[in-house]
Amino acid sequence: MKLNEKSSATGTNAAQLCQNFGTNLRQLCESQRSVSAVSGDLGINRTQFSRYLSGESFPSPDVLYLICKYFSTYARILLEPLNAQLNDECTLLTHSEIKAFYTLDPTCVERSVLSSGLYRFARPSFAGSTIFIQGLSLVYRVKQATFIRGLKATGSTPRVARGKHRQAREWQGFLMCSDYGISGSISGKNSEAQSYMFLAPHRNEQPNFWLGYCTQSTDESVSG
Repeated sequence: MKLNEKSSATGTNAAQLCQNFGTNLRQLCESQRSVSAVSGDLGINRTQFSRYLSGESFPSPDVLYLICKYFSTYARILLEPLNAQLNDECTLLTHSEIKAFYTLDPTCVERSVLSSGLYRFARPSFAGSTIFIQGLSLVYRVKQATFIRGLKATGSTPRVARGKHRQAREWQGFLMCSDYGISGSISGKNSEAQSYMFLAPHRNEQPNFWLGYCTQSTDESVSG
């Protein structure tokens, strides 16, 4: 399809595509170090990148692919506002049955509160206070939501030791802001061993040291 002609499928002309893309691209760049850093990472001339931002030009298909891959988004950023796409991807939280009680804002944990990166975690096993589960977790962001994923260390418990493959030790979830800290909904692969956790920064410890509690929907025994 030639983008310099009106699209009969979308009813959107080339000028509108440029404006949509420029607006969305500016919004995506707000979460990055700088516009220059983004254009440098993508290998796009800074002047040309500014034309994209101002809505004066739109990228070729190969450049659009690089931009979408960089921001973990889709080519829909040419067609409609980014906020509409974010709402589309969170249909459960915005479902009519619960939207009066849940909003998307709590999933936007500010970097100043909890920075992205690797964290070590440890907690007592539900099988007994002398056994500890430990491993690494990664806090990361996609668009405006904050996610967390991790791996239990091999041998943390006899049950984990038997499941040496990655899938048996991997978990993933999302984080939300709470009044006094951060809460998270966590699940193993295929919705196994779902957990809820609450964390708050420890006042007398180093930065990014968090304490809290965790509940789990399945038993955790030494025998597995």
